Amino acid sequence: MPICHDSIISQIAEQLRRPAVIIAGIEYLPWADYRQLIEDLPDMPEKSTWLEGGIDSHVVNAAGIWIRETSGSIKKFVQPKRNPYADEHPIIFPGRNVLLFRSKNQTPGLRLNFCVQVCSDFSSAEFVRVLRQDSAAACPAVPLDIMLLLQSNKDQEREQFKQAAQAYFEPPINKVETDGGCLIFVNNANHATGKTRWWGRSKFHFHYQRRWQLL
Repeated sequence: MPICHDSIISQIAEQLRRPAVIIAGIEYLPWADYRQLIEDLPDMPEKSTWLEGGIDSHVVNAAGIWIRETSGSIKKFVQPKRNPYADEHPIIFPGRNVLLFRSKNQTPGLRLNFCVQVCSDFSSAEFVRVLRQDSAAACPAVPLDIMLLLQSNKDQEREQFKQAAQAYFEPPINKVETDGGCLIFVNNANHATGKTRWWGRSKFHFHYQRRWQLL
């Protein structure tokens, strides 16, 4: 999504009549545009930390996140990719922080604790373990219900993504609890931009014998 369409997404969120989350991959942002975006988002925590390590020649691969709360207020956030591929260095900005969204109501079945990552953030099992360890340290005893990974990946069967998915569901020893949640690979690997009848074989991962119950 071009960042200039932010107003369209915000308008959609404002017209809704219920709580909602909208997530969109953003077209590569020049560093100056990313810095301005961070400064313009009032709900981004500790804004200066989202710019650490950046230089003027960087471009940023990021996801935009819009949240419509029960009150009707709209909050906006941006989550940059943390682990660019080797061939993306030194072009792509390596983000250092992660947004972990935690519901005010932590009742199982009513809550939605979630996180958003970008493509190669799940290209290594070790990346996933570090993410889960950091999440547990930041929010002790808070389980993660959904992890959304935005991708443009031509091969969803690559071994590194399989290993990353396995690491996401490893026992929660010093890691955030994920057993009752799911991991969603939202993949758009089309060879050309625009509308198409073919999608990127998105994947929905969860423990095989896990069953969800609605309250």
